[in-house]
Amino acid sequence: MPGKILVVSDSHGARQKLDAIVRHEEPFDVLVHCGDGVDDLSRIIIPVTTRVIKVTGNMDISRGYIFERTIIAEIYSRRIMVTHGDMFRVDQDLSMLLEEGMLQGVDIICFGHTHKAFYRDGPAVLFNPGPVTGGFYGVITIGADIRCRHRAI
Repeated sequence: MPGKILVVSDSHGARQKLDAIVRHEEPFDVLVHCGDGVDDLSRIIIPVTTRVIKVTGNMDISRGYIFERTIIAEIYSRRIMVTHGDMFRVDQDLSMLLEEGMLQGVDIICFGHTHKAFYRDGPAVLFNPGPVTGGFYGVITIGADIRCRHRAI
C-alpha cells in the first residue's frame, strides 16, 4: 500500500488555512513543513500517529524558532531531503539545491521559500508545494514509484 506525505511550506501564521489543509488531506502518514511558519504546527491539531518533519526557514530564525535547517529522512524506503531553500539560493536557481541533494543521495528534495509551486522529475525529484498563505500544498505518494501532486484549498 502506498504511503502518503502531506507537504506544506511558508504558512507564515496562516493557521486556519494550514488546519483546513490538514483536515482535508487526512489520513496521511507524514507531515513535512519546509519552513517559515513551523510554529503554526503547534497551534493546530495533527493526528497523533503522524510523523512530523519540520525545518527552520529564514523567517522562523528571526522569530526565534530554531530547528534543523536541512533534514535527510528515510520515508517508505526513499531518502528525502527537506529544507527551506534560502541557504541554497533557490530564488535564483536550483543548481545548489540539486547538487546538495545528489551529494546526499536523495530521491526527493522538498523545499519552499520561493512561494511558487514547482515540480521537476529527474535523478532527484524537486518539489515545492507552494505557500500555505495562498492555500497551496502538496501530496507525495510513494509506492513502486513517486507521485507528486500540487493542490489548493
